[in-house]
Amino acid sequence: MSTEQDTQPISGISPSVVREQLVMEVWPSISAYGAGRLVGRLFQIPGRVGPVRITFFIGLVIFWLPLLLYFFPGRLLTRYTLTNRRLLIRKGFPGRDAEEVPLEEIDRLEKQVLPGQEYFAAADIVALSSDGTERLRLRGVSQAECFYRAILKTRQARIRTLEALKQIEQRGQAEQAPAEAAS
Repeated sequence: MSTEQDTQPISGISPSVVREQLVMEVWPSISAYGAGRLVGRLFQIPGRVGPVRITFFIGLVIFWLPLLLYFFPGRLLTRYTLTNRRLLIRKGFPGRDAEEVPLEEIDRLEKQVLPGQEYFAAADIVALSSDGTERLRLRGVSQAECFYRAILKTRQARIRTLEALKQIEQRGQAEQAPAEAAS
């Protein structure tokens, strides 16, 4: 009976230096757009008219706006992708890379909840470099906390992998130097 040896120590996992792997992909909510945030703000208006909430009447007047935003072509064809090497915005079909930032170039991540986004449980995720400049902004990420944590963990893994590879390379060079001097 023959068994094939998998080249990966953990099935489905490969180091970021071998190949790029998809970690997570999300699509922006309608709160990525100003009109979507306006809808979120309107739906947060408190109060009732008798037993009916005011937001019911607002919904009757503007029910078409969230539908229009949801099926807006730019929204359907935009997605935020996290790989084991980079964070990127992909647009179009099947998806071309529009903007990207390598994970090791992200110094800090921020979640910014704009007015109207809290209704949709969404936020903007901003990747900042070491000098504080904005490298990439992911607008209106639905359930942003989950994606935010995934970015942090993947970034930490990427940095640790690169540091370990650098140490291995330095050790290899240090071991080669005495061998070359002896010959």
